[in-house]
This record gives sequence, structure tokens and C-alpha cells, in this order.
Amino acid sequence: MIAAATMCAALAQAETSVVIESASSSSGFKQLTVPPSAHYGQPGFGRKVTANHATSNDPLRVLIDGKLDEDFGPIFGNGVNDGAYKMDLGSVRPVTAITSWSHNQAGRRGAQKLTIYGSAATTNPGWDLSAYTELAKVDTGAPDATFTAASLRDSDGASLGHFRWIVWAVSPSAAGENTAYQEFSVATEPTAEERAFAAIKRPNIVFLLTDDQRWDTLGCYGRTDVRTPNIDQLAAQGVAFDNAFYAVAICMPSRATMFTGRYFSDHRSGFTYPYNRTIPREEFDDSYPARLKGVGYRTGFVGKFGIRLEGSNRSATDYFDYFVSGNNPIVPKDDPGLKHIYRKDRPANERTLKKGDAMIRFLETQPEGQPFCLSISFDAVKNDRDSDMYPPHVALFEGQEMWVPDNWVEGKSERLPKLLDHCRGTYLHVARTSTPEEYQRRARRFAVQGYTVDKQVERLVNKLEEMGVMDNTIIIYTSDNGRFHGSQGLFDKAILYEESMKEPLIVFDGRASANGQRGTRVDAMVSSADVAPTILSLAGLKVPSRMKGVDLSGLLDGTQDMSVWRDSVLMENFFIQEIHSAGVKKHPDIPGLNDEIIAGNRSYRTQGVRTERFKYFKYHEHTPVIEELYDLEADPYEQNNLINNPEFASVLADLRERTDELMSAATK
Repeated sequence: MIAAATMCAALAQAETSVVIESASSSSGFKQLTVPPSAHYGQPGFGRKVTANHATSNDPLRVLIDGKLDEDFGPIFGNGVNDGAYKMDLGSVRPVTAITSWSHNQAGRRGAQKLTIYGSAATTNPGWDLSAYTELAKVDTGAPDATFTAASLRDSDGASLGHFRWIVWAVSPSAAGENTAYQEFSVATEPTAEERAFAAIKRPNIVFLLTDDQRWDTLGCYGRTDVRTPNIDQLAAQGVAFDNAFYAVAICMPSRATMFTGRYFSDHRSGFTYPYNRTIPREEFDDSYPARLKGVGYRTGFVGKFGIRLEGSNRSATDYFDYFVSGNNPIVPKDDPGLKHIYRKDRPANERTLKKGDAMIRFLETQPEGQPFCLSISFDAVKNDRDSDMYPPHVALFEGQEMWVPDNWVEGKSERLPKLLDHCRGTYLHVARTSTPEEYQRRARRFAVQGYTVDKQVERLVNKLEEMGVMDNTIIIYTSDNGRFHGSQGLFDKAILYEESMKEPLIVFDGRASANGQRGTRVDAMVSSADVAPTILSLAGLKVPSRMKGVDLSGLLDGTQDMSVWRDSVLMENFFIQEIHSAGVKKHPDIPGLNDEIIAGNRSYRTQGVRTERFKYFKYHEHTPVIEELYDLEADPYEQNNLINNPEFASVLADLRERTDELMSAATK
């Protein structure tokens, strides 16, 4: 049984009252139900709550998260007699109701004793309550159920007045113990701008991300010995970028860059100190999934997340309505379809198919009429692991002779700077791809994985067409970084040569407005930092100032003024394998872990710039600094370092300056 009682206490103005309701569960309110967290463009979005004293337990943001928890919440300490919470509505606007919810904490804390104030000041009036208008005094009395709600409102639903600032000045409920407030809400009329924003029809967005897939392992980028017909079709019916480059070519920082639109030197979320930072929640609130969820998108993620967030599992529920990490369905946890997909008796070599199944399950459970953004991150095409080798697809490539690039090296490379002897790519190459036989074996296995991913793209397209939403869906296909696979005498990634840094990037837009651009190839200089701002722009949202990437929508629809487009992109690597393998997980924040490596000239951290013709980068922690310069027009495989060639002295000076300028701009 749900115990609920409602009563009204008359105020000085007869038409205004405080409605008090109690409920034994968070879902038990009949009248004073908690409104969901506001979407961008709706009244309530972006509001913040502050307090005049320090609170304990939960952060203040849980007071406006659209849900009731059975906990203390952000509570004032015992003995604080003049606590106050303040909400900034963002602008002066008509207010129709002011409501607070509390939890009784075994009967001790449910009573709400407070005075509500309002102010129409354009700037923050501070905490001097004499600067505010008193609106009501509230005393709900002792709680008779788990939750208590109190709402100041007009009996006819009319405005209580025009305010920007609302204050709840609270008093201890009993014996110095303060009330455990769970939620605050201020109902306001939508503005004309908010009404217009809500009327926009937003496209669905699917973001497909593979792992370590070189740009030249796709048919649409020129390979004839691979099988990627469905990805190729996306390019044929969409826009393919021929000069897209990773801002960083290491999995975690690259993914953080794509989600946040920020460069590695700015977000600093990677593996090795001081670039092993956890991204704070308030920063990830500007990521594309957070912003899209904020405007009413249903957001989903399937696969390898690979981003270090503050409170990762809690973050999943805040940013995604559907979240499957690895083999662990986190949201919704009890979905029978996901349980069947990730059942323990399923063959391990179906890892890519499981992600495809979870992708389809998301679409099968999609509410009609709600826009969605689904991000799928495949573990393929990364490792020589049986879990990504689906047996029926293995047979397709048995005995096939795979293409060998001109800069593949048998054995150890003698051309590379000696400091790269310490990078993971060198010794992995020697162990894995430094003989023709091993190169061919692994090339076939990576081709198998790419084909299995391609079949999931086919499933996606078929499902979207079956649902009748393809004509309002955008599909973006890319990878998190490249892979050398024997080129340059390296195996892994991170180093700033083309095989590591060049990005496959395809954008298919199913809307009729994109018909004129189908099959377009774009050669403008593009960065992986551009992914997040582009997604937000395509959804009709403003790009947050925190994002340093550039919106590509003008390139996609052909309206971009190319005279003002960038002619170079920044590339960074702050990863040092020795630190990672030597124990960064045990000692992530000890600067001394770096000192010996840097002093011994074993650091291969790198900064550089790529133009349409030239590439320059430097190993800036080496003494003296090691630099490389390549004319990619004449030397596409980067075999002839021009750093000491006097004919390119002016080019070198220019690219050195550009690198410093772009590095500075990345962190402003």
C-alpha cells in the first residue's frame, strides 16, 4: 500500500498555497511527481544549485537530476542552523511552482522547515536574504511516509512572479539534524526560443568505431584484397574524407578526443603520467553523448568504452540510456535480450557478432518518435585473438595473398631513430610481422576481422531500413587509430607516421537534404577532434566552447568556404610504453617514474603537424630534440627525412612555428 496524504496551507495571498504530499516510495506520488531532468532547449536545462555552507555525502547536482534516491543527499551538517540552497534559472522568467522533496531517514529527517525566496536580479544577489522577496514559509510537520514533498504554487496554475534566483532557506528538522533533501524543482513557462528548439526534428546518429584499423584496409580507400562492401557502400552513398588524421593515435586518449572534441594535451586522459588523468564529470558533461542525452536523445553505447571517467559505472547511467561494456550489460541490467546475447555458453569467437546483436537489440527497443544516438565500439580489427575470428569468415581468406606496402620491413628497421628501440612497436614487429610468413598470416586475420565488422554494418543498414528511419539517420564510420603492421619496421601505433595517424572517416547522411553530396570525396584537412563538434552540429546543437575541434557539417553539405578552412592539423603522442609496463597502474601519479626514461633519452613523446603536402614532428623530450620532416607528395612512405636539407629550411621553420601555435591553441 502507498500511504499518501495531501493538504493545503493558505498563504497571505488566497490564490497561492503550499501543497504537501507524502509517499512510501519514489514512484508513489500522485500529484507532486518528480519531473524528469530537463533537456537542452527546455525550461530547467543547465540550471545549477549552490549552497551557502559545505554539504556532506552526495554532490549538489543530485538535487536536480530528476530522480529520488533513498539516501541523505547533499545534506548540511548537524548544528548548521542557517543553511540555504539557491537555484539559478539562467534568466528572469515566470515561475509557476517551486517544489522540494525529502527522505525521512527512519523518521528523523523528513520534516521540511524552510522559507522560500525569489529574486529577479540579473546578477547573483549573494546570500543576504534581505535582497530577496519572501514567497512562503513551509513546515510539513513530522513525516508519515518515506518521502515528503512540498510545492508552492497558484491554485489556478498562474505565475508566482518573475524570478531568476530561487532560495530555499532551511532549518534543522529536529535536534540539530538537517533535512535530507532529495530534489528541487522550479517550474517555469518555456520561452519562444525554447518552443522553437523543441519543434526541430533531429536526425538519428550511429557512430561506428573500430580498433586499430588502418585507413588503407578498406575497399573504398583503394584496397582490392579485402572485403568491405557495406562500408564501401556507405562511402559511395555518403562522404569519404581523404585527408583525415588522428589528433592522437593511442586508444584511450583518441577515444577521449573523439567524445569530447578536445586534444590530448588538453584532456590529458591516457596511460602515463602526467597524461593519465581521469576526466571529471563536469568536463564530460560537454561530450557529445551528454549533450545529446540532454536534448532528449536516447543514447546507447556498445563495446569497448576505453575512457577513464570519474565514477565510470555511475557515469554510464548518467550519459547513456543503454550501455554495454565488454560483456557486461550495465544499462538496462535486466534486459532479457541482452542476457541472451551475452549468455556464458556462447562461443568466445563471436565477440564482434555479440556487439552486432546488442546494436540490433538497442534498435529493437527504440521508442517510436524519439531520436537516438548509438555508438558501437568494436574490439576488431586490433589483435591476433581468436575472440575476433568468426570461423565462417576465416575460410574466406585462407591462402589469400595479401598486399604488402612498400615500406614493410623484414627484421628490425635501421632507418628509425634509435630511441624507437624502446617503443612497443619495434619489439612487437620483430616478434609478429618481421617475416613474410608472419606478415601474411596476420594480414589475413585482420582482413577476417574487418569483414566481420562489415557484416555488422550490413545488419545495421538493413535494420534501419526495416524500421523506416534510414531517411533520417546519419552513420559515421571511423577507427580510434591506425596500425603499422610491419610498415616502417613497427607493429603497433602512436608514432606519427602515416600508417598510425591517417584516419578512415566516412559520413553517410540518409536525409534527402544530403542527396546532392552522395559519393563525394573531400580532401580538406580534418582531425579526429572534429568528430564530437560535427555530431552536435548535425543534431542542431551549439558546439560547447570547451571543444577545440571544428564542425565538419559545411564540408558535408558543400557550403564550407574553403578560403578560411584550416591547412594543417595537430598530431600528438604522450605515451611511453616503458612507464606503462613498468607499473603505472600501481604508481600512476609519481613523476619520478618518468625521470629516468627522459634522462636516458628513451622518451618517444612527440608533437607535430600535418599539411596536405608536408609532415613535421619532433621528439621533444629527447636531448637534443630529434626532428623529422617529410615531403609526402614525393615520398608518401616517409623514407627520406628532409630535416637537414637546406632546400626545405623555410618549410621547416614554418612547420616548427605552426606546431607551437597549434599546441598552444589546443590548451587555451
